[in-house]
Amino acid sequence: MKINIKKILTQVSILTLTFIVVACSSTTGPTAKVNDEGELKKAIINLKKGKVYELTYASLKKGGMKVLKNKYFPKAMPIVGEYGGKMLGMFKVVANTGGKMKTPQVIALFEWESIKQMKNLHNDSRMGPLGKIRDGQIIFFRQSYYSVKQDKEITFRSDKTYEFFNAWLRPNEQDSLDKYFVVSLDAKKRHGPPIFRASLSPFKTSLQGKHILKPHMAGIVEWPDTQTYYDLIKDEEFATKAQPLLDRAVYRLDMLHTKFVF
Repeated sequence: MKINIKKILTQVSILTLTFIVVACSSTTGPTAKVNDEGELKKAIINLKKGKVYELTYASLKKGGMKVLKNKYFPKAMPIVGEYGGKMLGMFKVVANTGGKMKTPQVIALFEWESIKQMKNLHNDSRMGPLGKIRDGQIIFFRQSYYSVKQDKEITFRSDKTYEFFNAWLRPNEQDSLDKYFVVSLDAKKRHGPPIFRASLSPFKTSLQGKHILKPHMAGIVEWPDTQTYYDLIKDEEFATKAQPLLDRAVYRLDMLHTKFVF
């Protein structure tokens, strides 16, 4: 059977937007906790070797969420649930600190058993009639797919900011990138320091189109707040010694700062 890639991309957005509504309507995330003072919230997410992870970046029209919640999701959600897609977390974008991506409203993190499960969703004829309602509310949409080389547990905290980055590397500049990580270490210690929480390996997929991002490397970095990042890049040592190495190694670097939606 010939696979219609364009239709797959459209149907994949069904799951994405479904979970956006679920997350934005919820006041608690997975394993959310509050300390004795009722302030700090935590959510633990486990990334597992062998799974496929989807990061989706999305924005809706003003009033679009209400339309989807009333007219689209009551019918779509039961169907989507049959295909095993799992939403692990939702993140509200608070700053775009670099890159070419138009700032989305939210980033969603999903887990799949395989790409085949998304194709199975595409093949379900029940989703077709709902497409016009859904597509009419989308103003921005991007996706990327990853795996992890080993199991990884990440604790997301309400008092921290989380950067999701995608990097496109210049050919033959791995040495510059390696030097950047060494040279930038002292400056980073003075500002934060930022903590690298997860390395995401781009997952090889035949999916194509402007909605699909295919960086060479990606990851999740924990910051005390976005201002700390701006303080770092203004640091004289970082700006004169580390930044040139990063610029030499990377020709595109998308960085979105977020807060976990509990």
